[in-house]
Amino acid sequence: MERMLTISRPLPPAVPQPVFLAVRLMYTGAALGVLLPTVGLLVASGHPQVFMAVFAGACDCVLWLWMARKNESGRAWARILSTIFFAGFCVGMVLDVRHGPIEVSVLAVISWLVALGAVILIWRPESGRFYRERSALVEVI
Repeated sequence: MERMLTISRPLPPAVPQPVFLAVRLMYTGAALGVLLPTVGLLVASGHPQVFMAVFAGACDCVLWLWMARKNESGRAWARILSTIFFAGFCVGMVLDVRHGPIEVSVLAVISWLVALGAVILIWRPESGRFYRERSALVEVI
């Protein structure tokens, strides 16, 4: 009987519930990132606004999707960058609410609440363990 040599690698930790929910909120944020400028285009007039709305919506959607993927894979830097993006989003949200149509303001507040929820969830203690374990695993491999 031949013996097979197997190399054992530590299994990656499962995604905890708070990170799982945060990632789902990030996907929701991506959808809102497309919906927000679309509604803005429908209720606003003016051609310069069209380009900016489409560009901002595309950037917003791409950033949400990128952060969702990287947070789900346990990248600690993504948790930090998501928080930095949220801080910038807070500033942008204030500007949207103060100067935009009511429909855009309502969607901006909803989008902000989604982002707030995601940031709170990725900083929960069980989320922290997940990011630390995944970071240690990346270093081993």
